[in-house]
Amino acid sequence: MAQSRPLTAAAWLGRADQFWMAAQALIQSPMGLATFPIPAVTCQAFATEAYLKGLLTLRGAPFPNDHNLLELFKRLPIADRESIEARWNIECLPNALKSKANAPAGFNIPTSLRGALKQSKNAFVLWRYFSEDLNEGIYFGVDLFPVFVRELILQAHPEWRTNPPDGWGKQRQRPSSENPNNSRPTTPEAA
Repeated sequence: MAQSRPLTAAAWLGRADQFWMAAQALIQSPMGLATFPIPAVTCQAFATEAYLKGLLTLRGAPFPNDHNLLELFKRLPIADRESIEARWNIECLPNALKSKANAPAGFNIPTSLRGALKQSKNAFVLWRYFSEDLNEGIYFGVDLFPVFVRELILQAHPEWRTNPPDGWGKQRQRPSSENPNNSRPTTPEAA
């Protein structure tokens, strides 16, 4: 059996974008998240993982072949972690505090990024195999975290904003007639 080559940062970004857009399509559908929570969260969790692996690949940092969001985050260079945490504190912390205040008794809503990642660390596996093992509980509350990770990738490759890679790392060619403001699911940039 041939050994596969590691994915490039472009391929990770392309795959993450596809899963992110699939999740957004489910969430924004007329029936919404209440109808499709399992596939929507599974897609969001995998998109988050793929964005992290894309950034780690871009930075030349090794990572394990697993789905633990917190461990992947910890492997990012400190400057990236600090940048992401600063954006979390500005853009997500107010919503987290409001959610925590309105949460039912006994339901823990984390207010720090690391707390959210700790609680959501195995979301892809737990939601993908929803009926098999709920011992860890089910929670996925990373808010705009994947958007922040994606932004760091695009800062390093601004050309990917207008000509994003596909899931194989190839540049997609947008048809000139394509309207970026149509009703298709949005990329994290538009979120």
